[in-house]
Amino acid sequence: SWAEIYFAGYGWVEFEPTPGRPSITRPEADAPLIAGVPVAAPASGLARWLPFLAGLAALGLVVAGGVALFRAVQRRRFLALPASSQVRTIWERVVARAERLGHGPQVGQTPLEYAADLGHDLARREVEVGPWRLAGRGVEKPLTTLGEAYTATTYGNAEPDPGTAERARSAWEWIRPRVWLLGWRGFADHGPRTTDHGK
Repeated sequence: SWAEIYFAGYGWVEFEPTPGRPSITRPEADAPLIAGVPVAAPASGLARWLPFLAGLAALGLVVAGGVALFRAVQRRRFLALPASSQVRTIWERVVARAERLGHGPQVGQTPLEYAADLGHDLARREVEVGPWRLAGRGVEKPLTTLGEAYTATTYGNAEPDPGTAERARSAWEWIRPRVWLLGWRGFADHGPRTTDHGK
């Protein structure tokens, strides 16, 4: 059996302590050996983080896929509802979102009056999102369309046609981001709201 001795920077090297052994052949400094096997150089800072970053990216993809699947299922279930249920649900979402921003309907307001009031308030707002400036101009018409659909659905004597639900969905898709972005600082920041619509 051969004895081994550890040399810092070189590793374990076979060593014959008895006389007659030739001089030790030292390996190159850039290729240290441990028991005759080259030792890999320490990984750089970025290389040490690569497995973690790859796992984080994979987790992000899984979460994003799950959210997309959930939304697709929710949308499919929503579209399977009767037209009247779709219109009422969309109207309730608009009211709930506006209420969280401090602009719920006033006592005694009809749906059409509330739609006009909310549209008038949003129409005079602007907000900067990065390099873009979002203005509320143009939101009044979709809100009126939605208010009319809700009024006809709630107070009409018959189930609305599919076109009414489709118009309500289109109006909601246009309104939804603007209600949040234009009111993200709160409606109260812009003073008390009125119902005279500029008259």
